Amino acid sequence: MKKLITVLCLLVFIIVVVTVHAVSIQKLYGDIQEITDEIEQSVSRQDWKAAEEGLQRAADRWEKSKIWAALTIDTDVIEEIEISLEQSRRYAELEDQEDFIGEFVMFKMLIAHLPHREGISLEELL
Repeated sequence: MKKLITVLCLLVFIIVVVTVHAVSIQKLYGDIQEITDEIEQSVSRQDWKAAEEGLQRAADRWEKSKIWAALTIDTDVIEEIEISLEQSRRYAELEDQEDFIGEFVMFKMLIAHLPHREGISLEELL
């Protein structure tokens, strides 16, 4: 009976941790998506100062959740996100719209794939 209770407790613990992780990754994605939408609007208005501030907010938000995300996200993916974000920041400083857009789209795509990589899906369970 004690083994059954222990197994059930472990199962509940695992389910809670996986759910909290999936929700936190989804929240990270939502927050950064909101910031990236503002950055896109700033760039379309040629307001590079506002774009740089938005990129700084995105970097701050990423840093806030990076340790939690690093528990399950590959190091290569984390490095790609950080490199893409840093290059976007450099292009924004140079006001190089073409290169900025290319790198910024890459950053957005990397962030957009996080919930799919880390989320819980019925396909993975079956």
